[in-house]
Amino acid sequence: MMNGEPISYGANSLLSVTHLRSPPKMNHSHLLSDVMQLRQPSFVATFGQIAKEIPDAIMLSVGSPNATLFPFKEMTLTMRNGQDITVDEFMMKKCLQYGSAKGFEPLLEQLKILTKKLHEPPQWENKDIVVLAGSQMGIGLVFEMLVNPEDFVITPEPTYPGIFNALQPLPHQLVSVTCDSEGVRPDDLKDVLEKCRSSSKGKPKVMYVNPSGNNPTGVVWSESRRRLVYEIACQYDIIILEDDPYYLLEFSETLTPSFLHLDSENRVIRLDSFSKTVSAGIRLGYATGSKDLIEKLRLLMMCTINHVSLVAQYLKHESSEETNIDEELKCTAKRKT
Repeated sequence: MMNGEPISYGANSLLSVTHLRSPPKMNHSHLLSDVMQLRQPSFVATFGQIAKEIPDAIMLSVGSPNATLFPFKEMTLTMRNGQDITVDEFMMKKCLQYGSAKGFEPLLEQLKILTKKLHEPPQWENKDIVVLAGSQMGIGLVFEMLVNPEDFVITPEPTYPGIFNALQPLPHQLVSVTCDSEGVRPDDLKDVLEKCRSSSKGKPKVMYVNPSGNNPTGVVWSESRRRLVYEIACQYDIIILEDDPYYLLEFSETLTPSFLHLDSENRVIRLDSFSKTVSAGIRLGYATGSKDLIEKLRLLMMCTINHVSLVAQYLKHESSEETNIDEELKCTAKRKT
């Protein structure tokens, strides 16, 4: 990808063929958990967002502290490339105050540009992004959003062990699918889903995948295998949870097309993380998916941490703003050597 042009997936890419067999799904309410169905937006948070648009408004219900009393006034950080990032007094007050569950708006716009360039997602106008405190948080929120007691969660075998922490409190049924050197085996996946669908207890809702540099095997799923798995997910009406923190660290000339790139039916929730490309401790990532599902994730954010640290979001935005997205991707590529 150079000069702002969309990324190339290579001359032999299977994705030059339009993948659209049926109208894209825009309502996934039938896949939500019973608890998620009952959750409603917070009146206080919603009203707080409205009040922010009113100059000099003081919202007593939100409990916003007096920004002039914050102990931190300003700061300057120096990056390894010698660039200084300064958070002045005005911006420091904004970063230390309550923010939006959606994320820091300038960073959101950057992430949308990055996602559009990297993945060229179909139905982009029907997709959205929410900033997370790392992709691990996204895994937990997605399972909470979708999984009912006795529902089936499909995973590759072996799989990333961090998902078990997220699933442990949920009385779910975990079903593993065998893999080979290209990823999950489609024949085994179909067999597993047929058995799940015929069960009298629960139903298959979501399939967790870690397709680029899979943890723990290191396998990068082939493009053709991703296409087959996506076709099966469409056939059985399940959500694909694409956890892809190593995507930009692929040791190949061209990046393998993501599940998000294939997502003509709006059934992929993609998790990206800056833990491997910026800092693990910054706890910053984001989810991309169908607008209705992203809105539900925002609702869960309001019920948990409210929003990700605005200081972390601002620093990430400023570091990318100075280098621009193309340069940032070049820097990421250098980390692979």
